[in-house]
Amino acid sequence: MMANIKYDYRRYRETGHSFADIMFSRGFQAVVSYRLRYWLVCKHIPFIHIIIGYLTEVITNVEIPANVCIGRGLVIFHGGPVLINGRACIGERISLRPGVVIGGDYDGKGAPTLGDNIDIGVGAKIIGEIVLGNNIMVGANAVVTKSFPVNSVLVGVPARNISKNVGD
Repeated sequence: MMANIKYDYRRYRETGHSFADIMFSRGFQAVVSYRLRYWLVCKHIPFIHIIIGYLTEVITNVEIPANVCIGRGLVIFHGGPVLINGRACIGERISLRPGVVIGGDYDGKGAPTLGDNIDIGVGAKIIGEIVLGNNIMVGANAVVTKSFPVNSVLVGVPARNISKNVGD
């Protein structure tokens, strides 16, 4: 758990944040809370993670269920509102802006799988049982409802790939 938090902290530092900025960042607080709650769930320590999760959601406006699989280096800029589905699987070095939703499909059976090095813009929605490859940028307010390969740049409603180097 501590190794992941240290890596998350380094990613925040890479974005130009000072120590004070990071400690008072609602996004960083939500990430640390998630890491702690995930650890508690893995150690089968009941109930505490629910209380911490509720308090974190109220304070930060970021909802990350404790059972979500998230790689190291998650950065949430400016806190919430951010929502991540409990069935989603998220890779390493992911950046989220306010208003991002990583949600399941309407029947509740599928959720997105995100690769590594993904930058998601303000208000973007990634919905359904889809897979996003590594090294993807999702533009502000894009609505992603289908899978895309590595090295994609996604914009629009519905999202389309505008990258010229697809498949590199």
